[in-house]
This record gives sequence, C-alpha cells and structure tokens, in this order.
Amino acid sequence: MIALDFAVIPPDNLLEESIAVNRQLGDTQLLLEKEHTVPHISVCMCLAREEDLPQITHELSEVAKQFQVKALHVESIYRHGEETIGWNVKKEAWLEHLHDVSVAIMSKYHHTIALDDTSCFAWVSEQNPTSGLRYLNHYFTQYAYEHFYPHITIGKGYTDMLESKIGKSYDGGHLALYHLGSGCTCQKLIQRF
Repeated sequence: MIALDFAVIPPDNLLEESIAVNRQLGDTQLLLEKEHTVPHISVCMCLAREEDLPQITHELSEVAKQFQVKALHVESIYRHGEETIGWNVKKEAWLEHLHDVSVAIMSKYHHTIALDDTSCFAWVSEQNPTSGLRYLNHYFTQYAYEHFYPHITIGKGYTDMLESKIGKSYDGGHLALYHLGSGCTCQKLIQRF
C-alpha cells in the first residue's frame, strides 16, 4: 500500500511564509521544507495499492489539465486538536469542484489498513509513527465532500505571525501528487501537474 495526497502546492511566496512561520514554533516536531514536508492544501487522499499508482497518476493528470490553481485566500487560523495550527483557506468553487472530481477518482482505489501499519508512508515520524493512519482509513467517510476543509498545516504551537496572514490572497501554485509520510505530510513528489 501507498499513502497518497493529491494537493495544491502554494506559490513560492506562501511556501516561504509557511516555512518561516513554522520556524517560529519552538516545540513543533514538523519542520516544513520546499522538498520534503512541503506546505500544501490536501485536495484528496487515499491508501492505494502500489500497482494502481500509474493509473491513478494518469487519471489525475487528466483532471489537472482541466483545472488551473487560482487565488488562495487565507481565511482564518486552522486548529486541529489542542496544538496543531495553520491557516484555513477559503473553499472557493474551483477548489471544491476539484476536490469532488478527485474524490470520484481516488475513492475507486482506496483500501484501509491496520492502524499500526506504517509501511504505506514515505517517511515515519519517530515521535508519532502512526499519525495520519486513522485519518487516511476514514478519509472518504469522514473528511471528504461536505467535510472538506482546505487548510495548510504549519505545525504545533503558536506564534503571532499566524495572525498577520489572515485576509491575504496568494496567486499561483500548482497541483501535485505526493507519497505521504506520517502526519499526512507531503514527503516524496510523485508527479507535478
């Protein structure tokens, strides 16, 4: 099995700002970078058989030809649990439609795995090796469609720098398919679209 994320990769200025804010979080275990643990907006995730990867990549490349990443609007601070923070991105019509189309494709290939099986990840966190497995297993029943909330995870902790990005818009970015690591991090680029 392989853990996949079809994601919007923000434009360079938002990538750099995300990484800079991440570095201000003293206790975060998540260190964002441009090549690994890439800041992103998940459009759709799944756990698929590795032999299905070429077909999934082909189908998503056809989808990507129909969509252009438009402006990303930072709406508010994202919070998950007690410590994980980031930015909520406005769920624009184009982004919601992209999500719906990609869910229709990726759900066909989705499988569930044991909650202690980290072999699907490209990278495994020492602190939280199984982080993200429950989320992936239940993605299509609990986190897709009306439960789709686009966001960029920055890390754990808090900094005033988060507030300064609310209300800002960023143009550009691109779509990509990544092999996920623990914590639903975009670790290994499979295909840039």
